Amino acid sequence: MKRIAVSLAFVALVSSCSAEVNIGGSQDLDSESAALLVNAQFEDSLGLGPLETRCAVPNDLVEGDVFTCTSETADGDVIEWIAVATSDSGADIQSENLLNEDTVQQLEGAVVDALAAEGLPVVVEDIDCGTTTVILGADNDLVCGLTDSSTGDVYDTTITIQDMDNLKFDVVVADAPRS
Repeated sequence: MKRIAVSLAFVALVSSCSAEVNIGGSQDLDSESAALLVNAQFEDSLGLGPLETRCAVPNDLVEGDVFTCTSETADGDVIEWIAVATSDSGADIQSENLLNEDTVQQLEGAVVDALAAEGLPVVVEDIDCGTTTVILGADNDLVCGLTDSSTGDVYDTTITIQDMDNLKFDVVVADAPRS
């Protein structure tokens, strides 16, 4: 396989996990309660196991304030969250570096379409980016396997997410198969 770099904007994907969280009652949202809400909302639904979450909620939180949280998995991966206060006791929280299972599958299809447009005879069954939620590292790279169906050789295919909001990405297929 030849080295191919493709840049594609695929706007239709929802690239991250998000939720509206609310502490309820008359209690104000603070760093500790925000962290507990993130864990309660996402630990089970993401399938990543227990999360150790820290949030930096401003004092005297008001609607529109923006704050961040980070969650560390048992494997040491870090999820970055951005939150916008919807009141003094609630917030919309969205991941900055997380692709859920459905998004990974949609991304695989978009990558196949991009590679096919470049003349590579690939189908969605040829690419494997995994079947679980993916936490992107600081470089926003996701390495998938692309199988040459004529030989069975598997090539590393690096997808670099350039814009999480619009899921714009670059694709580079390795020159040589995995050893």
